[in-house]
Amino acid sequence: MPTFRLPSHLLAVSLTLAAWQASVSTATASIVWDWSYATEQGVTASGTLTTDGTTPQANTIYTVTAITGTYNGPDGKESITGLVDFGGADQKIQWDGTSSSSIFVDGAGLAFSTPTSGNHEITVMTDGPFYPASIEYNSDSNPTYGSITSSSLRPLSVPEPSSLGLGLTAALALVAALRNRKG
Repeated sequence: MPTFRLPSHLLAVSLTLAAWQASVSTATASIVWDWSYATEQGVTASGTLTTDGTTPQANTIYTVTAITGTYNGPDGKESITGLVDFGGADQKIQWDGTSSSSIFVDGAGLAFSTPTSGNHEITVMTDGPFYPASIEYNSDSNPTYGSITSSSLRPLSVPEPSSLGLGLTAALALVAALRNRKG
């Protein structure tokens, strides 16, 4: 009975991929969301949110761990620099499960900062369960409130790192099989 021996370079690649796969599978799970809002005063903001969780589920509360995007207000267009502890924000959101969902927040809200106009919080004027964000508060030298007229929140389709590793492993195995067949 013939024995099969894996060539040493394929063995090295296989072991490297196995080690990489193990390190990637221990990465923290997260969901990336596309978000935006507009106020009746003409302020707009949009970008991406990163939250805890692995799969978006309707009516689930998520903690926002990172934010990116732009804020277009009275001081012009600015980059959002990150989350901030402002106004007691707990950085929690809820999604209603639809592609046209509003950003649902609780009374503590979601807060972020910009370089020029300071801190911003989107919130609701009530404590308790989650409602569509209705107020934007700005902490610059002339604090203002803005009534949010529209907002959106939808999950983006981002492959998990372990799926990428599995796909790479399969592609390399196919290439190796084709090379062996030719040689």
